[in-house]
Amino acid sequence: MNHKNAIRNLAGVAVILCATGLTALTTMAQEPAPAKKVVAEKTTGRDPFKKYVPVVKLSKSGPQKLEPPSIQVRIDRYRAQKMAAASAHVAPPKPTSVLLLNEMQVIGIFRTPRGFAAMVEATPIKLSYVIYPGESFFDGQLVAIEEARLVFRRDVVWTDGHREKSVEIKPLRVLSPVDTMVKASYTDVPPAVSEKKSGDSVQESNQPTREQIDVAIRQSKVLIGMDMKDVSRAWGGRYTNDILIDNDQEIQLWRYSRGEVYFRNGVVYKIILLQG
Repeated sequence: MNHKNAIRNLAGVAVILCATGLTALTTMAQEPAPAKKVVAEKTTGRDPFKKYVPVVKLSKSGPQKLEPPSIQVRIDRYRAQKMAAASAHVAPPKPTSVLLLNEMQVIGIFRTPRGFAAMVEATPIKLSYVIYPGESFFDGQLVAIEEARLVFRRDVVWTDGHREKSVEIKPLRVLSPVDTMVKASYTDVPPAVSEKKSGDSVQESNQPTREQIDVAIRQSKVLIGMDMKDVSRAWGGRYTNDILIDNDQEIQLWRYSRGEVYFRNGVVYKIILLQG
């Protein structure tokens, strides 16, 4: 009897131990496995076999104004455009298209057969130009010419592509005391009554008739009162052209091998015959 009870007790203890072991195994199987640490791969630099792409840093300050190129860059670009226009037999751009609005001064305003015109001086290159309404500049356009000022439209280009337009007024430059004295001391040469010999000048004679002009053209002579077309018929079209300013008026000067012809408002008012 004692042996049977001992066997029964041992069997019960074994059953309890087996049940406990199965429970522990089941619990361990349900626990999640520990996560593996991901080790970042270390790089020694950019791939030498790939094309280099610069890193573009975005500006956090927003769009900014585009700065214009230097005057020399603009002049070189103008020369290239002028050569291309000559090759294509089209009108070249005007020299004023190189200038910025803040690079010129208004030195004169006068009336012409085309209406009001203005004389401006390009301060970087010390050259003067006659301009009319509609004239284009590098950063704007001349809109109107008034009695004592010019009205421009200024164009400002931003880095994001949009443009801002504004109105800019440029007054007529105030003469310095020295310029005022020089202008006050200016005196016209007394008008000539008849044509003189070579080396002298002819000025301000009476207006010739159409018949007198035709006779002078046949004789290859230039008279006071002729227009530019008459002078071209009389002396030909081979001349150099200059623009002068006299008492705030635009003067056209045609230089020939035989002399110089001065035009005011498109009409001859002075002739200088050269020696020979």
